[in-house]
Amino acid sequence: MIYIDANNYLKRIYHGGGNPYGLFYNMLIKYIDVEVQLVCDTSTSRQYRKAIHPGYKAGRDQGDDPVYWEVYNNCKELANLFSKVKVINVTSGEADDYIVCRAEKGDTVISNDKDLWPLIDDFKQVNILLNASTKVDRALVEQKFFCAPKHIQLYKTLVGDPSDKIPGKRGFGPAAWAKINFEDRDYYTHFFAIRGVGWDEMFTESACMSWKLAAPYEEYEFEVVPDVIGNPLQFIEEKGIIL
Repeated sequence: MIYIDANNYLKRIYHGGGNPYGLFYNMLIKYIDVEVQLVCDTSTSRQYRKAIHPGYKAGRDQGDDPVYWEVYNNCKELANLFSKVKVINVTSGEADDYIVCRAEKGDTVISNDKDLWPLIDDFKQVNILLNASTKVDRALVEQKFFCAPKHIQLYKTLVGDPSDKIPGKRGFGPAAWAKINFEDRDYYTHFFAIRGVGWDEMFTESACMSWKLAAPYEEYEFEVVPDVIGNPLQFIEEKGIIL
Protein backbone atom coordinates (compact mmCIF):
# COMPACT_ATOMS: atom_id res chain seq x y z
CA MET A 1 0.00 0.00 0.00
CA ILE A 2 1.14 3.54 -0.76
CA TYR A 3 -0.12 6.25 1.61
CA ILE A 4 0.23 9.83 0.41
CA ASP A 5 -0.10 12.55 3.05
CA ALA A 6 -2.00 14.84 0.69
CA ASN A 7 -1.97 18.06 2.72
CA ASN A 8 1.75 17.78 3.36
CA TYR A 9 2.74 16.76 -0.15
CA LEU A 10 0.50 19.18 -2.05
CA LYS A 11 1.53 22.10 0.17
CA ARG A 12 5.16 21.56 -0.81
CA ILE A 13 4.19 21.35 -4.49
CA TYR A 14 2.09 24.50 -4.22
CA HIS A 15 4.73 26.61 -2.46
CA GLY A 16 7.52 25.16 -4.62
CA GLY A 17 6.04 26.56 -7.82
CA GLY A 18 5.63 24.81 -11.13
CA ASN A 19 2.53 22.96 -12.24
CA PRO A 20 1.15 21.10 -9.20
CA TYR A 21 -1.26 19.05 -11.30
CA GLY A 22 1.51 17.76 -13.55
CA LEU A 23 3.77 16.86 -10.62
CA PHE A 24 0.95 15.09 -8.83
CA TYR A 25 -0.24 13.30 -11.96
CA ASN A 26 3.25 12.00 -12.73
CA MET A 27 3.66 10.75 -9.17
CA LEU A 28 0.41 8.78 -9.38
CA ILE A 29 1.46 7.38 -12.77
CA LYS A 30 4.60 6.00 -11.08
CA TYR A 31 2.40 3.95 -8.74
CA ILE A 32 -0.36 3.15 -11.24
CA ASP A 33 -0.21 -0.60 -10.53
CA VAL A 34 -0.22 -0.19 -6.71
CA GLU A 35 -3.05 0.47 -4.27
CA VAL A 36 -2.75 4.12 -3.21
CA GLN A 37 -4.57 5.97 -0.45
CA LEU A 38 -4.52 9.74 -0.72
CA VAL A 39 -5.13 10.83 2.88
CA CYS A 40 -6.53 14.33 3.48
CA ASP A 41 -7.29 16.50 6.48
CA THR A 42 -10.67 18.21 6.65
CA SER A 43 -11.97 21.32 8.43
CA THR A 44 -12.75 19.19 11.52
CA SER A 45 -9.46 17.24 11.64
CA ARG A 46 -7.83 19.31 14.39
CA GLN A 47 -10.77 19.49 16.79
CA TYR A 48 -9.46 16.74 19.07
CA ARG A 49 -6.13 18.47 19.68
CA LYS A 50 -7.64 21.98 19.70
CA ALA A 51 -9.77 20.81 22.63
CA ILE A 52 -6.59 19.83 24.49
CA HIS A 53 -4.65 22.97 23.56
CA PRO A 54 -6.33 25.88 21.68
CA GLY A 55 -2.91 27.08 20.49
CA TYR A 56 -2.23 23.83 18.61
CA LYS A 57 -1.00 24.74 15.08
CA ALA A 58 -1.99 28.34 15.73
CA GLY A 59 -1.32 30.48 12.68
CA ARG A 60 -1.79 27.53 10.34
CA ASP A 61 -5.57 27.65 10.12
CA GLN A 62 -7.11 25.60 7.38
CA GLY A 63 -8.85 27.51 4.63
CA ASP A 64 -6.67 30.61 4.95
CA ASP A 65 -5.42 30.38 1.36
CA PRO A 66 -8.22 29.92 -1.22
CA VAL A 67 -5.74 29.41 -4.06
CA TYR A 68 -4.04 26.54 -2.23
CA TRP A 69 -7.36 24.88 -1.48
CA GLU A 70 -8.39 25.16 -5.13
CA VAL A 71 -5.20 23.26 -6.01
CA TYR A 72 -5.88 20.79 -3.20
CA ASN A 73 -9.44 20.01 -4.31
CA ASN A 74 -8.47 19.73 -7.97
CA CYS A 75 -5.66 17.30 -7.13
CA LYS A 76 -8.13 15.18 -5.18
CA GLU A 77 -10.32 15.19 -8.29
CA LEU A 78 -7.30 14.21 -10.38
CA ALA A 79 -6.53 11.33 -8.00
CA ASN A 80 -10.01 9.93 -8.52
CA LEU A 81 -9.24 9.45 -12.21
CA PHE A 82 -6.96 6.53 -11.23
CA SER A 83 -8.72 3.23 -10.55
CA LYS A 84 -6.40 2.14 -7.71
CA VAL A 85 -6.36 5.48 -5.87
CA LYS A 86 -8.75 6.01 -2.95
CA VAL A 87 -9.21 9.50 -1.49
CA ILE A 88 -9.60 9.41 2.31
CA ASN A 89 -11.02 12.42 4.17
CA VAL A 90 -10.10 12.18 7.86
CA THR A 91 -12.94 13.88 9.71
CA SER A 92 -11.83 13.25 13.31
CA GLY A 93 -8.08 13.23 13.89
CA GLU A 94 -5.54 14.20 11.26
CA ALA A 95 -4.11 12.52 8.18
CA ASP A 96 -0.98 11.42 10.05
CA ASP A 97 -3.13 9.77 12.77
CA TYR A 98 -4.86 7.68 10.12
CA ILE A 99 -1.58 6.74 8.46
CA VAL A 100 0.38 5.93 11.62
CA CYS A 101 -2.40 3.65 12.87
CA ARG A 102 -2.93 1.78 9.59
CA ALA A 103 0.44 1.50 7.84
CA GLU A 104 2.01 -1.95 8.08
CA LYS A 105 5.42 -3.50 7.42
CA GLY A 106 6.41 -3.03 3.78
CA ASP A 107 3.97 -0.17 3.10
CA THR A 108 5.28 3.17 1.82
CA VAL A 109 4.29 6.63 3.07
CA ILE A 110 5.05 9.78 1.07
CA SER A 111 5.32 12.76 3.44
CA ASN A 112 7.94 14.90 5.16
CA ASP A 113 5.85 15.09 8.35
CA LYS A 114 8.26 14.06 11.10
CA ASP A 115 5.36 12.73 13.19
CA LEU A 116 5.38 9.75 10.81
CA TRP A 117 9.09 9.00 11.16
CA PRO A 118 8.65 6.56 14.10
CA LEU A 119 7.07 4.20 11.56
CA ILE A 120 10.50 3.32 10.16
CA ASP A 121 11.58 1.74 13.46
CA ASP A 122 11.90 -2.00 14.05
CA PHE A 123 8.28 -2.58 15.11
CA LYS A 124 6.53 -1.19 12.01
CA GLN A 125 9.29 -1.11 9.35
CA VAL A 126 7.37 1.22 7.04
CA ASN A 127 9.17 3.05 4.22
CA ILE A 128 8.97 6.84 4.52
CA LEU A 129 9.69 8.95 1.43
CA LEU A 130 10.12 12.74 1.62
CA ASN A 131 9.09 12.84 -2.03
CA ALA A 132 8.68 10.22 -4.72
CA SER A 133 12.27 8.98 -4.28
CA THR A 134 14.15 10.34 -1.20
CA LYS A 135 13.92 7.89 1.71
CA VAL A 136 14.02 8.65 5.45
CA ASP A 137 16.53 6.46 7.27
CA ARG A 138 17.63 6.06 10.87
CA ALA A 139 20.68 8.30 10.34
CA LEU A 140 18.43 11.22 9.28
CA VAL A 141 16.23 10.76 12.35
CA GLU A 142 19.25 10.71 14.66
CA GLN A 143 20.62 13.82 12.96
CA LYS A 144 17.35 15.72 13.54
CA PHE A 145 16.35 14.37 16.96
CA PHE A 146 19.51 12.82 18.47
CA CYS A 147 17.56 9.63 19.20
CA ALA A 148 16.03 6.50 17.69
CA PRO A 149 12.78 6.95 15.72
CA LYS A 150 10.65 5.48 18.50
CA HIS A 151 11.66 8.34 20.84
CA ILE A 152 10.33 11.18 18.63
CA GLN A 153 7.06 11.41 20.58
CA LEU A 154 8.98 11.75 23.83
CA TYR A 155 11.22 14.40 22.24
CA LYS A 156 8.18 16.50 21.32
CA THR A 157 6.75 15.93 24.80
CA LEU A 158 9.79 17.33 26.59
CA VAL A 159 11.39 19.70 24.06
CA GLY A 160 8.19 20.74 22.27
CA ASP A 161 7.48 21.44 18.61
CA PRO A 162 7.34 25.12 17.52
CA SER A 163 5.82 24.27 14.12
CA ASP A 164 2.78 22.66 15.76
CA LYS A 165 2.85 24.98 18.80
CA ILE A 166 3.36 22.01 21.16
CA PRO A 167 4.82 23.62 24.29
CA GLY A 168 6.88 20.78 25.80
CA LYS A 169 8.25 20.95 29.34
CA ARG A 170 8.99 24.51 30.36
CA GLY A 171 12.73 25.12 30.47
CA PHE A 172 13.57 21.76 28.88
CA GLY A 173 15.39 22.20 25.58
CA PRO A 174 17.56 20.25 23.13
CA ALA A 175 20.62 20.50 25.40
CA ALA A 176 18.77 18.82 28.28
CA TRP A 177 17.38 16.23 25.88
CA ALA A 178 20.90 15.36 24.66
CA LYS A 179 21.87 14.41 28.24
CA ILE A 180 19.25 11.62 28.52
CA ASN A 181 20.87 8.18 28.45
CA PHE A 182 18.36 5.95 26.69
CA GLU A 183 20.47 2.88 27.40
CA ASP A 184 19.59 3.11 31.10
CA ARG A 185 15.85 2.79 30.57
CA ASP A 186 13.41 2.83 27.68
CA TYR A 187 11.90 6.20 28.56
CA TYR A 188 9.51 6.07 25.60
CA THR A 189 7.77 2.92 26.91
CA HIS A 190 8.00 3.79 30.60
CA PHE A 191 7.17 7.49 30.32
CA PHE A 192 4.46 7.42 32.99
CA ALA A 193 5.79 4.42 34.93
CA ILE A 194 8.92 6.29 36.06
CA ARG A 195 7.02 9.18 37.67
CA GLY A 196 7.70 7.86 41.18
CA VAL A 197 11.41 7.17 40.84
CA GLY A 198 12.95 10.62 40.93
CA TRP A 199 11.80 12.07 37.59
CA ASP A 200 8.72 13.93 38.82
CA GLU A 201 10.26 17.26 37.84
CA MET A 202 10.05 16.22 34.18
CA PHE A 203 6.31 15.63 34.22
CA THR A 204 4.84 19.08 34.44
CA GLU A 205 1.35 19.91 33.26
CA SER A 206 2.70 21.26 29.96
CA ALA A 207 4.68 18.06 29.35
CA CYS A 208 1.65 15.85 29.99
CA MET A 209 -0.41 18.00 27.61
CA SER A 210 2.37 17.80 25.03
CA TRP A 211 2.38 14.01 25.33
CA LYS A 212 -1.31 13.92 24.36
CA LEU A 213 -0.74 16.32 21.45
CA ALA A 214 2.20 14.32 20.10
CA ALA A 215 0.61 10.89 20.52
CA PRO A 216 -1.28 9.30 17.60
CA TYR A 217 -5.04 9.72 17.94
CA GLU A 218 -6.38 6.19 17.59
CA GLU A 219 -10.10 7.04 17.57
CA TYR A 220 -9.89 8.79 14.20
CA GLU A 221 -12.85 8.75 11.83
CA PHE A 222 -12.78 9.03 8.06
CA GLU A 223 -14.82 8.83 4.91
CA VAL A 224 -13.89 7.50 1.49
CA VAL A 225 -14.58 10.14 -1.15
CA PRO A 226 -16.71 8.72 -4.00
CA ASP A 227 -15.05 8.54 -7.38
CA VAL A 228 -15.52 11.63 -9.50
CA ILE A 229 -17.13 10.92 -12.84
CA GLY A 230 -15.39 13.14 -15.33
CA ASN A 231 -13.42 13.34 -18.53
CA PRO A 232 -9.71 12.70 -17.73
CA LEU A 233 -8.44 14.11 -21.01
CA GLN A 234 -10.50 17.28 -20.59
CA PHE A 235 -9.19 17.75 -17.02
CA ILE A 236 -5.60 17.19 -18.14
CA GLU A 237 -6.00 19.72 -20.95
CA GLU A 238 -7.65 22.33 -18.71
CA LYS A 239 -4.85 22.12 -16.12
CA GLY A 240 -2.01 22.18 -18.64
CA ILE A 241 -0.62 18.81 -17.59
CA ILE A 242 2.24 17.63 -19.82
CA LEU A 243 2.14 13.85 -20.22
